[in-house]
Amino acid sequence: MKSSRTTRTATGLLGLLASTVAMASVEPQRWQLNMPEGVSQTSHNAYYGHMLMLWICVVIGCIVFGAMGYAMFAFRKSKGAVADKNFTHSTLLEVIWTGVPILILIGSAIPATQLVMDEYDAGHNP
Repeated sequence: MKSSRTTRTATGLLGLLASTVAMASVEPQRWQLNMPEGVSQTSHNAYYGHMLMLWICVVIGCIVFGAMGYAMFAFRKSKGAVADKNFTHSTLLEVIWTGVPILILIGSAIPATQLVMDEYDAGHNP
């Protein structure tokens, strides 16, 4: 026996509504929101590295989305903005937006490497 399309749609919507209500009624516990800190020095180092990279990513995301939002608002077509050929084909600009992410990666690799080295040397002192 085939069910009607209306019945299938209603059943699907009811299931979607029920799952949405079930998920919305459960609030996360404090330990579910972030990486746990742990008790050993190694776990503290991992937590510190995680939090450092998290905040670096948050700052980069805010800068990028802020610049993108500003560009979309300030240089929209309705204000008569026209693309500049010199800006998009600038060698200096290409070097800058290639070099800055490289510097960010190198800058974040230094503390991460130090944390890994601290984990490796934990307790091997004669």
